[in-house]
Amino acid sequence: MTTPGLPRPEARIRIGLTLFFGLAACHAWAVKARGGRDLGVLLEAGARALRGEPLYRLSSDTWCFKYSPPVALLVAPVSLLPADVASLALALGSALALVGVFLFASRRTGAQGRPASQILVLALSAPYTLHLLALGQNDGLLVGLAVASESIALLHPGLSGALLALACIVKPPYLLLAALALALGERRRLVGLATGLALAFGATSLRYGFAGLASEMQGWRSLLATTTRPLLCDEQNQSFWAVACTYLARPEDGARYPIVVALASAALVAATAGLVFRAPLREDRRRFLLFSACLYLTAPLSPLGWRTNLLAAVPALFVLVENARDASSARVRRLSWGVIAFALAVQLATYDLVGRRAFFYLLQHRHYALASAIAVVAAFLGAAMAARRSAPALTAAGSRRE
Repeated sequence: MTTPGLPRPEARIRIGLTLFFGLAACHAWAVKARGGRDLGVLLEAGARALRGEPLYRLSSDTWCFKYSPPVALLVAPVSLLPADVASLALALGSALALVGVFLFASRRTGAQGRPASQILVLALSAPYTLHLLALGQNDGLLVGLAVASESIALLHPGLSGALLALACIVKPPYLLLAALALALGERRRLVGLATGLALAFGATSLRYGFAGLASEMQGWRSLLATTTRPLLCDEQNQSFWAVACTYLARPEDGARYPIVVALASAALVAATAGLVFRAPLREDRRRFLLFSACLYLTAPLSPLGWRTNLLAAVPALFVLVENARDASSARVRRLSWGVIAFALAVQLATYDLVGRRAFFYLLQHRHYALASAIAVVAAFLGAAMAARRSAPALTAAGSRRE
């Protein structure tokens, strides 16, 4: 029962999430992100696109525009705004996107009226979400686009594909979600994706000409080839490429390095896909788990998967938390609570809590990458175990009704 005059639990959660992320965004904007370098790079690229100037210039440091040419055209109108206004708009837009991601995952996991689940996922994802807002980066908007695309995929497949195209233009690893659409046979969604990509590159060719676009694409590839390799083993990198640097092989090892990364990535993909496909799940549940897996994998499979990219794990974290709170199997609940405790202990060992020396030691050992991977695999393992446990009971109940 709800108390008269008070919002329903779902509405209270929506208000709470909006206040939390909104205040965090405003605080970060006022204290840290205002005039941040990440946004400055994008705004400068947008200004170059308006002037028709070359987009890719290798500066003396790593702060240079590394996105595809259509991204510069996409942010060109924003570059006309004062920098403070643009950074505040990005902060508030990121906050709203994070609220949308939490609400989407809540509804798909049955946690929409459970404040404790929201708080647990907020704690598990805090190293990503708060860092994102502090730096003024765009990963929240990209995850929000992916979630928006998935939420309307069945009702409006063409528009869903176009939204996914926007995310793919900014971060090509989001094409993993296109692979999911292909596996599910969603032709109209794929047409929307292809149309969106064609329109984006077509608009860029109108600004630069076909020869100019080809030149910019070559400049983009050359810049990535020059700047990516030195950052593969950077302590801030939390991708599988960086995990390999610490534990398995390094770029200077030649062909061994990409082979090791490919094998480790294939193992994670096979583990998540195998758990989801082999479990006796309802189709809507299977689809959500597959989407959550693909969304999460955009972070560790990207060569430069930073800490903020790992907020793509939020839907899978909701699965983990709901396994811990509501699974019919005691083994699943114990496993999930143990992984939650481990992930909280590891991921909340932040700079402010453990000090600079210990924090960078942990970064070099990829504690964010490993903790998130363990949490995600545990979420899918728990979901598969719970589905297998409940399947015989559901079958028996169906037989009795017949």
